[in-house]
Amino acid sequence: METTSPAAHVCPDCAARMEQLDGLVWQLEDENRNLRLLEEALRRNSAWFAAVLANNANGVTLTGPGRRILRVVRALTGAVPGEVPGALLESRLVPEDQHILVECYRDLLERRCGQAKFEVRALRPDGSIQYLAGVLTDLLDNPDVQAIICNYSDVTRSKRMELTLAEFAALAENPDYAVFTGSAEGQVLTWNDGALRMFGYTEEEMAGRQIEILVPEELRAEEQAARQLTVETGIARKRSTTWLCNDGTRIPVRISLSLIRDSYGRQCGVLNRCQRMTL
Repeated sequence: METTSPAAHVCPDCAARMEQLDGLVWQLEDENRNLRLLEEALRRNSAWFAAVLANNANGVTLTGPGRRILRVVRALTGAVPGEVPGALLESRLVPEDQHILVECYRDLLERRCGQAKFEVRALRPDGSIQYLAGVLTDLLDNPDVQAIICNYSDVTRSKRMELTLAEFAALAENPDYAVFTGSAEGQVLTWNDGALRMFGYTEEEMAGRQIEILVPEELRAEEQAARQLTVETGIARKRSTTWLCNDGTRIPVRISLSLIRDSYGRQCGVLNRCQRMTL
């Protein structure tokens, strides 16, 4: 008995439609494979982005043109991401610095300058001051972003170092004080004009020499102990004693010792401030 295949009983139109359906099935399967690949790529990119943010020292906040926070990607001021949408970006700044951000936004929106840099002081939750430096980038016209991006970093340590250096410079220029720095071992590192006038030694004569040249022999152990205590504890100390001038004259002085640290917190010397006392 002769048999025939099922396709032999299918009309040409139905066969064509079946072929189209087979093609659509293959197309859907390809699209599903592509979607799975895309989802995997998005997962990897999201994990990579999260890792970058976790190891990034910078803060990132997205705002609208009215300075209202849309999203906190990474916070440095104590704000928790997702906690402050709708708040003004400058709300955590000290009142005297809030106008700085207002003016930066005005420049972005009115002058269309693209970016605006700023340096401001923020209030931490514990009430302490935090110095922030950053840049605002206008991406309102970018359809994928539609926001102003605020990238900023904590520059408190470097700012305090700047202030310390400025204070030291002002102090070093004071003619009423002998101001010099020494190492933890007592070696003179810097020497100001006030020290020249008080003790009679030039900077060239003192640089690299031991401080004990200024100290009577019977008081050298006391000077060394006071310096070492300042180095070990980091606590500033004041004391009254007698030191020697270049010509051998003994003069009564009031000495303040302070530990100097660099921007990484490392000890880099002892600041000596001497004022001549009147008897």
